[in-house]
Amino acid sequence: MYVADYISLALTTEMTDRCVSQSEVMLKGKKTGVMVEGKVLEGVVCVYSHCYLLFLTHDCIFEETLTLALVDLDKNRLLESLWIGQVYQTDIFTGLRICDDKILFEFLAKKTWVLQVLQTARIRFPLSLNALIHRGFQFKSYFQLKH
Repeated sequence: MYVADYISLALTTEMTDRCVSQSEVMLKGKKTGVMVEGKVLEGVVCVYSHCYLLFLTHDCIFEETLTLALVDLDKNRLLESLWIGQVYQTDIFTGLRICDDKILFEFLAKKTWVLQVLQTARIRFPLSLNALIHRGFQFKSYFQLKH
């Protein structure tokens, strides 16, 4: 795993009161066709040879959320995404670091988050017990996230 500085975003939809901002993932300046929710690319980690973990925010000063998106740029698709946040809470994403097979960062609640990205998705219960973590209704996940 390493921090990848050759991934960028191209904003396609600005955030409004009815929708969140969306961007296209760019690989070395070229469009990939992969769409993710977010406007500001806070960091990128290459977790496997062609899979990248993107940390994105929406640039909303009153209610900032952090989106984690796992993309496969070999197949040009979004594998999984989730977001961290609470209503009327804001924070700054900081402290991105790699420690063995885990990614550590700070966001919300002034605690260190520990994320492990799995090579294959595992079965999971589709509801989250953590009020800060918001996932779609899905029965598999590549993420093991705790704080």
